[in-house]
Amino acid sequence: MNQDTGEEILTALDLGATKVCVLLGVVREGAVTAIGMGRVPCHGVQKGIIIDVEPTIEAIVNAVKEAEKQAGVRAGPVFASVSGRHIRSMTSDGSVTIHNREHEITDEDLQRVMEQAQVHAELPSDHSVLHTIPEEFSVDGQDGIRNPVGMYGNKLVAKVRVITGAVSCIQNVLRCIETAELFPRGLIVQSLATVRAVLTPEEREMGVVCLDIGGGTTDMALLAGKSLRHTAVIPMGGNQISKDVSMGLRIPFEVAELIKRENGCCLATEVREDEAVQIPASSGREARAVNRRLLARIVEARVEEILEAAKGELGLSGFTEDALSGGLVLTGGCAHLPFIVSKAEKVFESLAARVGEPSGVAGASDELRRPEYAAAVGLLLEAAEHRKRAPAARRQQPLGNFLKGIRDWLKGN
Repeated sequence: MNQDTGEEILTALDLGATKVCVLLGVVREGAVTAIGMGRVPCHGVQKGIIIDVEPTIEAIVNAVKEAEKQAGVRAGPVFASVSGRHIRSMTSDGSVTIHNREHEITDEDLQRVMEQAQVHAELPSDHSVLHTIPEEFSVDGQDGIRNPVGMYGNKLVAKVRVITGAVSCIQNVLRCIETAELFPRGLIVQSLATVRAVLTPEEREMGVVCLDIGGGTTDMALLAGKSLRHTAVIPMGGNQISKDVSMGLRIPFEVAELIKRENGCCLATEVREDEAVQIPASSGREARAVNRRLLARIVEARVEEILEAAKGELGLSGFTEDALSGGLVLTGGCAHLPFIVSKAEKVFESLAARVGEPSGVAGASDELRRPEYAAAVGLLLEAAEHRKRAPAARRQQPLGNFLKGIRDWLKGN
C-alpha cells in the first residue's frame, strides 16, 4: 500500500531462464498503470525450473529493489509466473443438483460444480492444482452454456480444464519469493499470463494458438470460444538456439547469444549467399567472419523444431488448424527473430501468424510493449483482476488456501 496516496501496489514477478522481471503498478481511474520495473539477469532457472535457489533469490531481490526505486514505493503481495515440463493440463467433468426452491443456479452452485470437477480429475500424486478453468457448462442437457448463473434448471454439469504443477517445483518458487521477503499472493502458469496481455477478444472467440517462446521454454495456450482448451510447455527456447549457434560456429555461448540477436534469421533462403557476419574476438580467439546463411540455417533448424513440437501439441488438443480462425500469435524474446512469422506460417500451413505485443497497461514505456514482457504485463493485469474480485482483507494474505494446501501435502508425505 502506498502510504501517501492509499493506492494498493500491484506486483508481478516473471521468473525466466534469462531474466527476472518485476513490475509494480496501481489502478487509476479504472486503468492498470505501470509505475516501476526492475529487470536483472538470472542464472538460477533452467527450462522453467529453479535449479539454484541462491542466485534466483538474489535476482528477485535486485529486481524488486530496482522496481521500488523507480516507483518510489514498496512492492506489494506478489503474483508470480510458473512454467516447466512439470505443468500438466487435463479436462474433467463435474455435476451437481440444484437444491434451492426456485431452481435458480447461483454462484454457490457454480463453485460446487467446479469443486466436483476438480475432485474427479485424475491428478498425479505429487501434483497440486494451480488453476481450475471452466470450458463450458450444460444445464439439463442443454450444452454450450458459458455462464449458467441466473439460469433455471435441475442439473448443472461443468467441463473444466484443470492445470496442475509438481509440488516440489511450486514449493521452490514459493521459498524463493518468501526468502526475498515478499508475500506470494498467487502463482499463475506463464502461458495464461501471456494470453491475457497479447490476445484480442476476437482471437479468443474465433480460436487461437499463443506461443510464448522464451529463453528456456515455449509456453503454449489454445483458446476457443473465449475458453482455454489446451496448454503445454515445450522444453526448448532461445537458449537452445544460442547453444546450437555456439556449437555450430564454435564460439562461446555469450557470443553466440549476441550473434543470434543481431544477425539471426528464421529463413535461410532470405539471406544472400555472400553475406557475412563478424564474430568478435573472445577467449583468446581472433575475430573472424562467418557466412550469415550458415547462421540462419542453424537458427532456422531449431525454430522449426520448436514450431513442429507446438504443432504436435495442437494435434493432441483435438483441434485442427481449420478450427482456429484466430490464427497463431507468437510472443516472447524469440518473436524478434526476423521472418519468424513467415517460418511459423510454413509450419502451420493453415494459420495466419502475427507477433503479439503486450497491451492493457497505461503509462507503460515502449520497452514494456516488447514481446519478451508479455508474461510480466499479463501478471500485472491478473493482479488487478484479483484486486477487483477479492475483498481487501483477503488480498493482503500470502496466498491463503493455495499455500496451505501445498504445505499440508508436504507434511502428509
